[in-house]
Amino acid sequence: MAIRLIQPKKFFTIPPGTNAQVIRVMNEIKKRNERKEFVTKFAIQNGYPVWNKVLMGTSQKQYAHASLAGNSLDGVTDTTILIPFVMEGEFSVKGFIRATLNDSVNLSYSLTKDYKAYEEKLDNSKTASSAFAMLSMALNKIVFNEEYYKITNPKF
Repeated sequence: MAIRLIQPKKFFTIPPGTNAQVIRVMNEIKKRNERKEFVTKFAIQNGYPVWNKVLMGTSQKQYAHASLAGNSLDGVTDTTILIPFVMEGEFSVKGFIRATLNDSVNLSYSLTKDYKAYEEKLDNSKTASSAFAMLSMALNKIVFNEEYYKITNPKF
């Protein structure tokens, strides 16, 4: 078994041209890591983030406000970024960091094998295991330009 040498500095290496919002996420992870070191163990188990190969989207939340001038809607825009991570020397996405940005940065992560924990539904809702598997395939397409997948779960 090969011993993997993990370099926390490599975890935070940003390729040129990386989106500013992704850099904001990286800086937040770095700040949290400085408070309590965790990236070494994370990288050993899950690999390194691919900071410049992300899925990004925005959503608008509307809040109704009543005022003397009349009712109005104020919107808050959330940006969600999925940052894939890959084991060094491997050619498939191991999982992704989910960052939601607004006035703060909320972080979580999922592993590609986690699709088994989702419901087996025939739709593309957020709780469907097939939607989660498709998301993993989309990240593999972005990172490795992989276009063909062998689906081994007969329920898909």
